[in-house]
Amino acid sequence: MPLSMNNAPYMFSGANDFRMEHPHFHNANTMHIHYPSDTQIISESEQIIKWLSPSNAHQSHEFFSQKRTAGTGEWFLKREDFNNWKQTPNSLLWLQGDVGSGKSVLVSAIINHVKSLDAHENQRMAFYFFDFRDTFKQSFNNLVTTLLSQLSSSTTLQKEIYLAISKFYDNHEKFKSKPSDRDLIRILKEVISVVKVESLFIIIDGLDEMENQAFKPFFQLIEELNILACSHLHLLIASRPHISYAHELEQLCSKTVYIDKEDVNADVEIFLDYTMKNDRTFRHHGLEAKSQIIDSLTRRANGMFRWVDCQLIALQSCIGLKAVDSVLTQLPANLHDTYIQALQAIEPSRIDDTKQVLQWLCFSMEPLSLSALGEVIAFVNNVDGIRFEKKYRVAPEHIAFLGATLIHVDQTENVVELAHMSVKEFLLSEHLKTHVSTVVSQFHMQEFLTHKLIVESCLAYLLQFNTEIADAMEWNEKYPISRYAARNWYKHAKIANSDKVNQRASQLINSGGTTYINCLKLAKFEASTKEGCPIPHPLYYAAWCGLEVMVKQLVNEKNVNVTGGMWGSALSAAVQGRNTQSENGITAFRQAKDDEYFKIVKLLLDHGAEKEIPGFYEYTPLIIAAEKGYLDVVSVLIKEGAIMNAKDEHGCTALRQASMKGHLEIVKLLLKLGADKDIPGFKKNTPFLKAAHSGHLDVTSLLIENGVNVNAQNEDGDTALKYASQEGHL
Repeated sequence: MPLSMNNAPYMFSGANDFRMEHPHFHNANTMHIHYPSDTQIISESEQIIKWLSPSNAHQSHEFFSQKRTAGTGEWFLKREDFNNWKQTPNSLLWLQGDVGSGKSVLVSAIINHVKSLDAHENQRMAFYFFDFRDTFKQSFNNLVTTLLSQLSSSTTLQKEIYLAISKFYDNHEKFKSKPSDRDLIRILKEVISVVKVESLFIIIDGLDEMENQAFKPFFQLIEELNILACSHLHLLIASRPHISYAHELEQLCSKTVYIDKEDVNADVEIFLDYTMKNDRTFRHHGLEAKSQIIDSLTRRANGMFRWVDCQLIALQSCIGLKAVDSVLTQLPANLHDTYIQALQAIEPSRIDDTKQVLQWLCFSMEPLSLSALGEVIAFVNNVDGIRFEKKYRVAPEHIAFLGATLIHVDQTENVVELAHMSVKEFLLSEHLKTHVSTVVSQFHMQEFLTHKLIVESCLAYLLQFNTEIADAMEWNEKYPISRYAARNWYKHAKIANSDKVNQRASQLINSGGTTYINCLKLAKFEASTKEGCPIPHPLYYAAWCGLEVMVKQLVNEKNVNVTGGMWGSALSAAVQGRNTQSENGITAFRQAKDDEYFKIVKLLLDHGAEKEIPGFYEYTPLIIAAEKGYLDVVSVLIKEGAIMNAKDEHGCTALRQASMKGHLEIVKLLLKLGADKDIPGFKKNTPFLKAAHSGHLDVTSLLIENGVNVNAQNEDGDTALKYASQEGHL
């Protein structure tokens, strides 16, 4: 909870002289803020939104909204619990439902309902859909940046929101740094606090589709919003019941509503009645057949919209009542049995192709196009390993042979996805693995082996580009999976490391030749796509990717300090690469990969890596590690003799960056070892000023205890107390 002016002494304990010299800051109301013009706000807010890189939540909403039948979900919209949520200050409602119960469609109905409220009411809304199909849409970072972009993209953007987000943008974009989870929580809280509306509705769907490491910061956000107690905030979350932090979340909720099966079944009947009357694929069915479909599926639905949807797919092709009766008398009991039926129906000649496509869809790092999957089918696995056979390519339109039960084709985005989260869970399940029919059980997947297959395929694809230098734009069209392979092969490799993978990776990287250059160009790695820019040394690239085996193969005393790349050296690349991969997220392997990057740092140091080679903005490895919060790397760099007070081109030190980001343990270590506490950085902001500006009370207190100059001013005359007042940290 933000501190009040009455308890400001706790933040600046021991700073009495400081407070006496600046009495005019005791009342924040005396401060004057000069607002930019409306034209400037519109122009700069567009730039900020582009930098935030939000996902298109409106597209997700539209997708689920189109699935809704008029009249469904009304049972929830009319509930007293829901109306209380809309009217109660600082309310949190958790909508829970089992897999396939139609939660996301119901959430889209809630969004439409909130939109339809009296237009004269002073209200705003932001929403988000987590998505298991897209790793980008599973992160905490993307949740917050998408909500921020919605709150700052309104045609009636409030200047207070603009000022908060623009300051956040300036603090990070200038140094090309990514905001930490703590930064994201702080800025979203600030924006929610300053928005001037009677009601702010924030709706978040699919918590169970969020990546594992996102749960902790998400819970921290919800907890801190609860403490903040903004009277205008109404927050609704939706997921399955059993998720990480479920018990803790329930303690914060005003109300938890579980989707009742009887309510869903009533909606199923409405949906089926509408479908039989309006869906052209059922126009050839007679009234008796339609009536039997409605009755049978409603009785067997058991609160599962997804199950009903799958049965309709099978019924669409039925001609006559006899065929309909045949399907209805053999209805699968649940979703797993439904998917088994779908696998059994695959023609024998298409089984291998189907397996390959499903494997890639389950574990791809980003969405795949129809054209890319046409390439996937052309991979052949034999005793010599995986190779790409161009002649086996399949035209994109033929990928749809899998059928809508297992996959969904987004025609607007030209993207293929698994039809539902339950499909992936089924393909990984023991139920499938132990099925009595080998025709069915062969589709079972193991995560490690599937990643291994994908990385070997990516490397085989990239290794064919060994004769000419790529034109990235042209080749992405000509070779549809080339960009995916170049951008993601090493992510799969870190999950599924093997001798064969390492051997092929060595062929790609070690030579530094045409295939290596093409990989960098196709991936748009750093500045490698720009004319005249030197190609980073293979050691630099391997360190950035976090490939310990490759680094061991490449490193020696002669090349360990070869300069090049955005960050200057392989040592800096290893530190920065760890940060980048942590942001992108390889969920189950995060800690293991952090350990691997640390091993690479140690390995490079053992081979004589220089610790002061400057890179982007003259950042040294120590400054990067301190800013990113890597205590283990900071410790080993200092132990190996890194200069603690080294400065970047703006005069910023490791202590200044750690203080700005609130990395308390790193600040403690640097102070203990004698780091200069008062070196001014960009605009003459000292570590103390940046800690106060960012609201890091623990760091600010620690700096005061260690004798920092509490009266320091930056080049604009700003002090720590003024900063704290402006940012609402008093």
